Amino acid sequence: MLRVLTYPSSDIDLLQVLRSPIFGCTNNDLQMLAMSDGNTAWERLISAGESAGSVCSSELIDAIDSLNYWLSLARRLPIHDLLDQVFHERSLLDRYSLAALPHLRDQVVENLKSFLEYSLDFNAGRYQTIPSFLRELSSIRRSFVAEGPDEGLVQKKQNLVRISTIHGAKGLESPIVFLMDATSSAKNPLTNKFLTDWSPDDLSLRDFHFCGSKDYQGDRFRELRELEIELAEKEDLNLLYVALTRAKTMLFVSGVEKNSKDRTWYDLVREALGNENQLGDVDTIRHSNPICNDVHQSEGDSISEMPTSVEAIGNRESRFTSREIEIGVLMHRLLEWGCGAGALDRQGFWRSKLKAPVENFDAAWLAAQSILSSRECRRFFDPDSYQSAVNEMSYLAANGTLRRVDRFVEFQDESWVLDFKFSSGIDSSPLEKIAKPYIDQLTQYAVDLSAVWPNKIIRSALIFNTGVLVELDWGTGKLRP
Repeated sequence: MLRVLTYPSSDIDLLQVLRSPIFGCTNNDLQMLAMSDGNTAWERLISAGESAGSVCSSELIDAIDSLNYWLSLARRLPIHDLLDQVFHERSLLDRYSLAALPHLRDQVVENLKSFLEYSLDFNAGRYQTIPSFLRELSSIRRSFVAEGPDEGLVQKKQNLVRISTIHGAKGLESPIVFLMDATSSAKNPLTNKFLTDWSPDDLSLRDFHFCGSKDYQGDRFRELRELEIELAEKEDLNLLYVALTRAKTMLFVSGVEKNSKDRTWYDLVREALGNENQLGDVDTIRHSNPICNDVHQSEGDSISEMPTSVEAIGNRESRFTSREIEIGVLMHRLLEWGCGAGALDRQGFWRSKLKAPVENFDAAWLAAQSILSSRECRRFFDPDSYQSAVNEMSYLAANGTLRRVDRFVEFQDESWVLDFKFSSGIDSSPLEKIAKPYIDQLTQYAVDLSAVWPNKIIRSALIFNTGVLVELDWGTGKLRP
Protein backbone atom coordinates (compact mmCIF):
# COMPACT_ATOMS: atom_id res chain seq x y z
CA MET A 1 0.00 0.00 0.00
CA LEU A 2 2.85 2.37 0.76
CA ARG A 3 4.21 1.73 -2.72
CA VAL A 4 0.80 2.66 -4.15
CA LEU A 5 0.84 5.95 -2.22
CA THR A 6 4.30 6.63 -3.69
CA TYR A 7 3.58 5.46 -7.23
CA PRO A 8 -0.17 4.92 -7.88
CA SER A 9 0.51 3.76 -11.46
CA SER A 10 2.06 0.50 -10.21
CA ASP A 11 -0.66 -1.92 -11.35
CA ILE A 12 0.53 -4.97 -9.42
CA ASP A 13 0.79 -3.10 -6.11
CA LEU A 14 -2.61 -1.44 -6.60
CA LEU A 15 -4.40 -4.69 -7.42
CA GLN A 16 -2.81 -6.40 -4.41
CA VAL A 17 -4.02 -3.62 -2.11
CA LEU A 18 -7.55 -3.73 -3.53
CA ARG A 19 -7.73 -7.51 -3.10
CA SER A 20 -6.27 -7.44 0.43
CA PRO A 21 -8.39 -7.14 3.59
CA ILE A 22 -7.79 -3.37 3.48
CA PHE A 23 -10.59 -3.09 0.90
CA GLY A 24 -11.68 -6.67 0.17
CA CYS A 25 -12.45 -6.17 -3.52
CA THR A 26 -13.58 -9.21 -5.49
CA ASN A 27 -11.94 -10.85 -8.48
CA ASN A 28 -14.66 -9.31 -10.69
CA ASP A 29 -13.59 -5.86 -9.50
CA LEU A 30 -9.98 -6.59 -10.38
CA GLN A 31 -10.88 -8.00 -13.80
CA MET A 32 -12.64 -4.76 -14.62
CA LEU A 33 -9.45 -2.84 -13.79
CA ALA A 34 -7.15 -5.25 -15.64
CA MET A 35 -8.50 -4.52 -19.13
CA SER A 36 -5.89 -3.79 -21.82
CA ASP A 37 -6.90 -0.33 -23.01
CA GLY A 38 -3.56 1.44 -22.72
CA ASN A 39 -4.35 2.99 -19.34
CA THR A 40 -3.02 2.03 -15.93
CA ALA A 41 -5.23 0.33 -13.34
CA TRP A 42 -5.18 3.55 -11.31
CA GLU A 43 -6.46 5.59 -14.26
CA ARG A 44 -9.21 3.05 -14.91
CA LEU A 45 -10.14 3.10 -11.21
CA ILE A 46 -10.46 6.90 -11.14
CA SER A 47 -12.36 6.88 -14.44
CA ALA A 48 -14.79 4.27 -13.14
CA GLY A 49 -15.47 6.37 -10.05
CA GLU A 50 -16.13 9.52 -12.10
CA SER A 51 -18.26 7.88 -14.79
CA ALA A 52 -21.99 8.28 -14.19
CA GLY A 53 -22.84 5.10 -16.06
CA SER A 54 -20.20 2.96 -14.39
CA VAL A 55 -21.31 0.23 -12.03
CA CYS A 56 -18.76 0.16 -9.21
CA SER A 57 -19.00 -2.05 -6.17
CA SER A 58 -19.13 -0.41 -2.77
CA GLU A 59 -15.61 -1.74 -2.09
CA LEU A 60 -14.21 0.02 -5.15
CA ILE A 61 -15.94 3.27 -4.22
CA ASP A 62 -14.44 3.05 -0.71
CA ALA A 63 -11.02 2.38 -2.26
CA ILE A 64 -11.22 5.44 -4.53
CA ASP A 65 -12.21 7.75 -1.68
CA SER A 66 -9.67 6.35 0.80
CA LEU A 67 -6.71 6.22 -1.57
CA ASN A 68 -7.30 9.79 -2.79
CA TYR A 69 -7.48 10.99 0.80
CA TRP A 70 -4.37 9.05 1.85
CA LEU A 71 -2.46 10.42 -1.13
CA SER A 72 -3.13 13.93 0.13
CA LEU A 73 -2.02 12.96 3.65
CA ALA A 74 1.14 11.25 2.37
CA ARG A 75 2.50 14.62 1.20
CA ARG A 76 2.50 16.14 4.69
CA LEU A 77 2.33 13.43 7.38
CA PRO A 78 5.24 11.35 8.75
CA ILE A 79 5.03 7.64 8.05
CA HIS A 80 3.68 6.60 11.47
CA ASP A 81 0.90 9.19 11.50
CA LEU A 82 -0.12 8.15 8.01
CA LEU A 83 -0.23 4.45 8.91
CA ASP A 84 -2.08 5.22 12.13
CA GLN A 85 -4.74 7.03 10.08
CA VAL A 86 -5.03 4.04 7.73
CA PHE A 87 -5.27 1.57 10.65
CA HIS A 88 -8.00 3.63 12.32
CA GLU A 89 -10.00 4.54 9.21
CA ARG A 90 -10.14 1.01 7.79
CA SER A 91 -10.22 -0.89 11.13
CA LEU A 92 -7.30 -2.94 9.87
CA LEU A 93 -6.85 -5.03 13.01
CA ASP A 94 -10.44 -6.27 12.80
CA ARG A 95 -10.30 -6.78 9.04
CA TYR A 96 -7.10 -8.84 9.10
CA SER A 97 -8.30 -10.78 12.14
CA LEU A 98 -11.41 -11.88 10.24
CA ALA A 99 -9.40 -12.75 7.13
CA ALA A 100 -6.68 -14.76 8.91
CA LEU A 101 -6.83 -18.48 9.66
CA PRO A 102 -8.14 -19.08 13.20
CA HIS A 103 -4.86 -20.42 14.62
CA LEU A 104 -2.91 -17.45 13.16
CA ARG A 105 -5.39 -14.72 14.09
CA ASP A 106 -3.73 -13.47 17.29
CA GLN A 107 -0.26 -13.50 15.72
CA VAL A 108 -1.42 -11.54 12.66
CA VAL A 109 -2.94 -8.83 14.85
CA GLU A 110 0.18 -8.56 17.02
CA ASN A 111 2.40 -8.39 13.92
CA LEU A 112 0.36 -5.46 12.60
CA LYS A 113 0.76 -3.66 15.93
CA SER A 114 4.49 -4.37 15.88
CA PHE A 115 4.77 -2.97 12.35
CA LEU A 116 2.99 0.22 13.38
CA GLU A 117 5.32 0.61 16.38
CA TYR A 118 8.33 0.07 14.13
CA SER A 119 7.20 2.90 11.87
CA LEU A 120 7.23 5.18 14.92
CA ASP A 121 10.77 4.12 15.94
CA PHE A 122 12.09 4.28 12.37
CA ASN A 123 15.03 6.69 12.04
CA ALA A 124 14.35 8.01 15.56
CA GLY A 125 11.28 9.82 14.25
CA ARG A 126 13.30 12.05 11.89
CA TYR A 127 12.84 12.55 8.14
CA GLN A 128 10.08 9.94 7.99
CA THR A 129 9.06 9.85 4.33
CA ILE A 130 7.46 6.89 2.57
CA PRO A 131 10.40 6.38 0.15
CA SER A 132 12.95 6.36 2.98
CA PHE A 133 10.81 3.89 4.97
CA LEU A 134 10.44 1.61 1.94
CA ARG A 135 14.20 1.72 1.39
CA GLU A 136 14.70 0.70 5.01
CA LEU A 137 12.35 -2.28 4.61
CA SER A 138 14.06 -3.29 1.38
CA SER A 139 17.45 -3.11 3.09
CA ILE A 140 16.21 -5.37 5.90
CA ARG A 141 15.04 -7.99 3.39
CA ARG A 142 18.44 -8.03 1.68
CA SER A 143 20.44 -8.13 4.91
CA PHE A 144 22.31 -11.29 5.91
CA VAL A 145 21.26 -10.69 9.52
CA ALA A 146 17.64 -10.13 10.48
CA GLU A 147 17.70 -6.50 11.63
CA GLY A 148 13.98 -5.79 11.43
CA PRO A 149 11.39 -5.77 14.19
CA ASP A 150 10.55 -8.94 16.03
CA GLU A 151 7.22 -10.60 15.49
CA GLY A 152 4.48 -9.24 17.71
CA LEU A 153 4.22 -11.05 21.03
CA VAL A 154 0.92 -12.78 21.63
CA GLN A 155 0.08 -12.09 25.25
CA LYS A 156 -1.17 -15.39 26.64
CA LYS A 157 -0.62 -16.88 30.06
CA GLN A 158 1.50 -19.86 29.11
CA ASN A 159 4.37 -21.61 30.82
CA LEU A 160 6.94 -21.04 28.11
CA VAL A 161 10.35 -19.59 27.37
CA ARG A 162 10.21 -16.50 25.19
CA ILE A 163 13.28 -15.56 23.14
CA SER A 164 13.46 -11.94 22.10
CA THR A 165 15.84 -9.16 21.19
CA ILE A 166 16.22 -6.41 23.77
CA HIS A 167 14.44 -3.96 21.47
CA GLY A 168 11.58 -6.44 21.11
CA ALA A 169 11.31 -6.79 24.91
CA LYS A 170 10.74 -3.07 25.55
CA GLY A 171 7.70 -2.58 27.75
CA LEU A 172 7.64 -6.25 28.81
CA GLU A 173 8.62 -7.88 32.09
CA SER A 174 9.12 -11.47 33.18
CA PRO A 175 9.78 -13.10 36.58
CA ILE A 176 13.06 -14.61 35.36
CA VAL A 177 15.24 -13.15 32.60
CA PHE A 178 18.45 -14.47 31.04
CA LEU A 179 20.69 -11.92 29.33
CA MET A 180 22.74 -14.02 26.94
CA ASP A 181 26.03 -13.31 25.15
CA ALA A 182 26.78 -10.37 27.44
CA THR A 183 30.52 -10.63 26.68
CA SER A 184 30.11 -9.51 23.07
CA SER A 185 31.59 -6.12 22.26
CA ALA A 186 29.39 -3.27 21.07
CA LYS A 187 29.25 -2.64 17.34
CA ASN A 188 31.52 -0.06 15.82
CA PRO A 189 29.42 3.13 15.64
CA LEU A 190 31.37 4.44 12.63
CA THR A 191 29.97 2.02 10.09
CA ASN A 192 28.48 4.72 7.86
CA LYS A 193 30.37 6.11 4.88
CA PHE A 194 29.86 9.67 6.07
CA LEU A 195 29.22 11.75 9.22
CA THR A 196 26.75 14.60 9.52
CA ASP A 197 25.79 17.25 12.03
CA TRP A 198 22.08 17.88 11.58
CA SER A 199 19.97 18.80 14.56
CA PRO A 200 16.21 18.04 14.37
CA ASP A 201 15.56 21.74 14.94
CA ASP A 202 17.68 22.87 11.97
CA LEU A 203 16.30 23.21 8.45
CA SER A 204 19.58 22.06 6.91
CA LEU A 205 22.68 20.19 7.97
CA ARG A 206 25.74 21.98 9.32
CA ASP A 207 28.43 19.48 8.37
CA PHE A 208 28.84 16.61 5.94
CA HIS A 209 32.05 14.58 5.95
CA PHE A 210 32.99 11.41 4.08
CA CYS A 211 34.76 8.80 6.20
CA GLY A 212 38.01 8.63 4.25
CA SER A 213 41.50 7.65 5.36
CA LYS A 214 43.16 9.41 8.30
CA ASP A 215 45.17 11.60 5.93
CA TYR A 216 41.95 13.33 4.87
CA GLN A 217 40.31 13.69 8.29
CA GLY A 218 40.28 17.25 9.60
CA ASP A 219 39.72 18.60 13.10
CA ARG A 220 35.96 19.01 12.58
CA PHE A 221 35.65 15.42 11.38
CA ARG A 222 37.46 14.19 14.48
CA GLU A 223 35.10 16.23 16.67
CA LEU A 224 32.08 14.67 14.99
CA ARG A 225 33.64 11.23 15.27
CA GLU A 226 34.17 11.59 19.01
CA LEU A 227 30.61 12.86 19.39
CA GLU A 228 29.29 9.89 17.41
CA ILE A 229 31.24 7.46 19.59
CA GLU A 230 29.96 9.16 22.75
CA LEU A 231 26.36 8.98 21.56
CA ALA A 232 26.80 5.31 20.62
CA GLU A 233 28.17 4.53 24.09
CA LYS A 234 25.17 6.24 25.71
CA GLU A 235 22.79 4.31 23.50
CA ASP A 236 24.60 1.08 24.42
CA LEU A 237 24.14 1.85 28.12
CA ASN A 238 20.49 2.70 27.56
CA LEU A 239 20.02 -0.67 25.89
CA LEU A 240 21.72 -2.40 28.83
CA TYR A 241 19.37 -0.58 31.19
CA VAL A 242 16.37 -1.88 29.23
CA ALA A 243 17.75 -5.43 29.42
CA LEU A 244 18.43 -5.32 33.16
CA THR A 245 15.01 -3.89 34.03
CA ARG A 246 13.01 -6.59 32.25
CA ALA A 247 13.41 -8.97 35.22
CA LYS A 248 10.88 -8.88 38.05
CA THR A 249 12.60 -11.40 40.33
CA MET A 250 15.77 -12.97 38.96
CA LEU A 251 18.27 -11.86 36.34
CA PHE A 252 20.99 -14.12 34.95
CA VAL A 253 23.81 -12.46 32.99
CA SER A 254 26.01 -14.87 31.03
CA GLY A 255 28.63 -14.88 28.32
CA VAL A 256 31.66 -16.66 26.91
CA GLU A 257 35.11 -15.53 27.99
CA LYS A 258 36.91 -13.70 25.18
CA ASN A 259 40.31 -12.16 24.63
CA SER A 260 38.95 -8.76 23.68
CA LYS A 261 40.05 -5.82 25.82
CA ASP A 262 36.76 -3.97 25.27
CA ARG A 263 34.53 -3.49 28.30
CA THR A 264 31.43 -5.56 27.80
CA TRP A 265 28.05 -5.59 29.50
CA TYR A 266 29.21 -8.55 31.59
CA ASP A 267 32.18 -6.50 32.84
CA LEU A 268 29.95 -3.53 33.69
CA VAL A 269 27.50 -5.67 35.66
CA ARG A 270 30.29 -7.48 37.52
CA GLU A 271 32.00 -4.18 38.43
CA ALA A 272 28.69 -2.71 39.61
CA LEU A 273 28.05 -5.66 41.93
CA GLY A 274 31.59 -5.91 43.27
CA ASN A 275 33.10 -8.88 45.07
CA GLU A 276 31.83 -7.74 48.46
CA ASN A 277 28.26 -7.09 47.37
CA GLN A 278 25.96 -9.38 49.35
CA LEU A 279 22.92 -10.17 47.26
CA GLY A 280 21.34 -12.29 49.96
CA ASP A 281 20.88 -15.98 50.62
CA VAL A 282 18.21 -18.21 49.13
CA ASP A 283 15.91 -17.92 52.19
CA THR A 284 15.83 -14.14 51.79
CA ILE A 285 15.05 -14.41 48.10
CA ARG A 286 12.36 -17.03 48.74
CA HIS A 287 10.74 -14.92 51.46
CA SER A 288 10.53 -11.79 49.34
CA ASN A 289 9.65 -13.59 46.11
CA PRO A 290 7.07 -16.39 46.40
CA ILE A 291 7.77 -17.44 42.83
CA CYS A 292 11.11 -18.86 44.07
CA ASN A 293 9.60 -21.24 46.63
CA ASP A 294 10.87 -24.19 44.63
CA VAL A 295 14.50 -23.07 45.08
CA HIS A 296 16.27 -25.29 47.64
CA GLN A 297 19.21 -24.12 49.72
CA SER A 298 22.11 -26.36 50.55
CA GLU A 299 24.52 -25.84 53.45
CA GLY A 300 26.47 -22.61 53.09
CA ASP A 301 24.52 -21.68 49.98
CA SER A 302 24.46 -17.94 49.41
CA ILE A 303 24.76 -15.57 46.51
CA SER A 304 27.68 -13.43 47.63
CA GLU A 305 29.55 -12.66 44.44
CA MET A 306 29.18 -12.90 40.73
CA PRO A 307 31.05 -15.88 39.24
CA THR A 308 33.75 -14.89 36.80
CA SER A 309 33.85 -18.18 34.92
CA VAL A 310 31.89 -21.38 34.61
CA GLU A 311 33.24 -24.74 33.58
CA ALA A 312 32.07 -25.97 30.20
CA ILE A 313 29.32 -28.59 30.30
CA GLY A 314 29.26 -31.23 27.57
CA ASN A 315 30.62 -30.90 24.06
CA ARG A 316 29.39 -28.64 21.32
CA GLU A 317 28.13 -30.78 18.46
CA SER A 318 27.51 -29.90 14.85
CA ARG A 319 23.91 -29.00 14.04
CA PHE A 320 24.21 -31.25 10.98
CA THR A 321 23.63 -34.97 11.36
CA SER A 322 25.86 -35.83 8.44
CA ARG A 323 28.51 -34.30 6.20
CA GLU A 324 26.17 -34.68 3.21
CA ILE A 325 23.49 -32.55 4.88
CA GLU A 326 25.99 -29.80 5.69
CA ILE A 327 27.27 -29.75 2.11
CA GLY A 328 23.68 -29.56 0.88
CA VAL A 329 22.97 -26.55 3.10
CA LEU A 330 26.14 -24.83 1.90
CA MET A 331 25.19 -25.55 -1.71
CA HIS A 332 21.79 -23.93 -1.15
CA ARG A 333 23.40 -20.78 0.24
CA LEU A 334 25.89 -20.51 -2.60
CA LEU A 335 23.16 -20.99 -5.21
CA GLU A 336 21.04 -18.33 -3.54
CA TRP A 337 23.92 -15.84 -3.65
CA GLY A 338 24.94 -16.78 -7.16
CA CYS A 339 21.46 -16.50 -8.62
CA GLY A 340 21.51 -12.74 -9.07
CA ALA A 341 24.19 -12.71 -11.76
CA GLY A 342 23.90 -16.29 -12.96
CA ALA A 343 27.48 -16.91 -11.85
CA LEU A 344 29.45 -17.41 -8.65
CA ASP A 345 32.86 -15.92 -7.95
CA ARG A 346 34.95 -14.74 -4.97
CA GLN A 347 35.46 -18.25 -3.60
CA GLY A 348 37.69 -17.06 -0.77
CA PHE A 349 35.15 -14.47 0.34
CA TRP A 350 32.30 -16.98 0.55
CA ARG A 351 34.48 -19.56 2.33
CA SER A 352 35.22 -16.94 4.99
CA LYS A 353 31.57 -15.84 5.12
CA LEU A 354 30.18 -19.34 5.65
CA LYS A 355 32.90 -20.44 8.11
CA ALA A 356 32.54 -24.05 7.02
CA PRO A 357 35.14 -26.85 7.02
CA VAL A 358 37.31 -26.48 3.92
CA GLU A 359 36.50 -29.91 2.47
CA ASN A 360 32.75 -29.40 2.90
CA PHE A 361 32.84 -25.91 1.44
CA ASP A 362 34.89 -27.06 -1.56
CA ALA A 363 32.38 -29.85 -2.26
CA ALA A 364 29.48 -27.38 -2.04
CA TRP A 365 31.32 -24.88 -4.27
CA LEU A 366 31.90 -27.54 -6.94
CA ALA A 367 28.23 -28.56 -6.77
CA ALA A 368 26.98 -24.96 -7.10
CA GLN A 369 29.31 -24.31 -10.05
CA SER A 370 28.15 -27.52 -11.75
CA ILE A 371 24.51 -26.44 -11.47
CA LEU A 372 25.08 -22.86 -12.62
CA SER A 373 27.04 -24.00 -15.67
CA SER A 374 24.77 -26.94 -16.57
CA ARG A 375 23.13 -26.72 -19.99
CA GLU A 376 19.84 -27.94 -18.49
CA CYS A 377 19.87 -25.59 -15.52
CA ARG A 378 21.60 -22.45 -16.78
CA ARG A 379 18.42 -20.66 -17.88
CA PHE A 380 16.95 -20.85 -14.37
CA PHE A 381 19.76 -18.63 -13.06
CA ASP A 382 20.33 -16.27 -16.01
CA PRO A 383 18.41 -12.98 -15.41
CA ASP A 384 18.23 -12.43 -19.18
CA SER A 385 16.33 -15.69 -19.69
CA TYR A 386 13.45 -15.38 -17.21
CA GLN A 387 10.94 -12.70 -16.18
CA SER A 388 11.25 -13.07 -12.41
CA ALA A 389 12.64 -15.45 -9.80
CA VAL A 390 12.37 -15.86 -6.04
CA ASN A 391 14.68 -17.83 -3.74
CA GLU A 392 13.41 -19.53 -0.59
CA MET A 393 9.82 -18.56 -1.42
CA SER A 394 7.64 -19.16 1.64
CA TYR A 395 3.88 -19.53 1.52
CA LEU A 396 1.01 -20.74 3.68
CA ALA A 397 -0.83 -23.78 2.38
CA ALA A 398 -4.61 -24.03 2.62
CA ASN A 399 -4.32 -25.91 5.94
CA GLY A 400 -2.08 -23.21 7.43
CA THR A 401 1.17 -25.14 7.02
CA LEU A 402 4.21 -23.01 6.21
CA ARG A 403 6.04 -24.34 3.14
CA ARG A 404 9.17 -23.12 1.40
CA VAL A 405 10.24 -23.57 -2.23
CA ASP A 406 13.99 -23.43 -2.98
CA ARG A 407 13.50 -21.40 -6.16
CA PHE A 408 10.45 -20.29 -8.17
CA VAL A 409 11.18 -19.04 -11.70
CA GLU A 410 8.69 -17.37 -14.07
CA PHE A 411 9.18 -17.43 -17.83
CA GLN A 412 6.85 -15.86 -20.37
CA ASP A 413 4.88 -19.05 -21.04
CA GLU A 414 5.48 -21.15 -17.91
CA SER A 415 6.70 -21.16 -14.31
CA TRP A 416 8.99 -23.67 -12.59
CA VAL A 417 9.11 -24.96 -9.01
CA LEU A 418 12.71 -26.02 -8.33
CA ASP A 419 14.06 -28.07 -5.44
CA PHE A 420 17.84 -28.38 -4.95
CA LYS A 421 19.22 -31.70 -3.69
CA PHE A 422 22.73 -32.91 -2.85
CA SER A 423 23.42 -36.63 -3.11
CA SER A 424 26.84 -38.24 -2.90
CA GLY A 425 25.50 -41.29 -4.74
CA ILE A 426 24.18 -39.42 -7.77
CA ASP A 427 26.71 -41.09 -10.08
CA SER A 428 26.31 -44.63 -8.75
CA SER A 429 22.56 -45.01 -8.16
CA PRO A 430 19.56 -44.76 -10.55
CA LEU A 431 18.03 -41.28 -10.61
CA GLU A 432 14.57 -42.70 -10.03
CA LYS A 433 15.72 -44.24 -6.75
CA ILE A 434 17.41 -41.04 -5.53
CA ALA A 435 14.48 -38.81 -6.55
CA LYS A 436 11.71 -41.03 -5.14
CA PRO A 437 11.78 -39.69 -1.53
CA TYR A 438 11.19 -36.13 -2.79
CA ILE A 439 8.32 -36.75 -5.23
CA ASP A 440 5.47 -36.22 -2.76
CA GLN A 441 6.97 -32.98 -1.43
CA LEU A 442 7.59 -31.55 -4.89
CA THR A 443 4.12 -32.60 -6.05
CA GLN A 444 2.59 -30.75 -3.08
CA TYR A 445 4.49 -27.58 -3.99
CA ALA A 446 3.25 -27.70 -7.58
CA VAL A 447 -0.36 -28.42 -6.60
CA ASP A 448 -0.39 -25.54 -4.11
CA LEU A 449 1.09 -23.01 -6.53
CA SER A 450 -1.11 -24.10 -9.43
CA ALA A 451 -4.10 -23.19 -7.24
CA VAL A 452 -2.60 -19.71 -6.72
CA TRP A 453 -1.94 -19.24 -10.44
CA PRO A 454 -4.60 -21.36 -12.18
CA ASN A 455 -3.93 -19.73 -15.56
CA LYS A 456 -0.19 -20.46 -15.50
CA ILE A 457 1.58 -23.58 -16.67
CA ILE A 458 3.36 -24.88 -13.56
CA ARG A 459 6.27 -27.28 -14.02
CA SER A 460 8.42 -28.80 -11.29
CA ALA A 461 11.86 -30.37 -11.13
CA LEU A 462 14.64 -31.58 -8.87
CA ILE A 463 18.12 -30.20 -9.51
CA PHE A 464 20.97 -32.35 -8.22
CA ASN A 465 24.51 -31.35 -7.35
CA THR A 466 25.99 -32.59 -10.65
CA GLY A 467 23.77 -30.23 -12.65
CA VAL A 468 21.28 -32.95 -13.58
CA LEU A 469 17.65 -31.80 -13.83
CA VAL A 470 14.88 -34.34 -13.17
CA GLU A 471 11.41 -33.09 -14.09
CA LEU A 472 8.31 -34.33 -12.29
CA ASP A 473 4.91 -34.76 -13.90
CA TRP A 474 3.05 -33.60 -10.80
CA GLY A 475 -0.30 -34.52 -12.32
CA THR A 476 0.63 -38.21 -12.22
CA GLY A 477 3.31 -38.08 -9.54
CA LYS A 478 5.88 -39.66 -11.86
CA LEU A 479 9.21 -38.53 -13.25
CA ARG A 480 9.31 -37.43 -16.85
CA PRO A 481 11.69 -39.42 -19.07
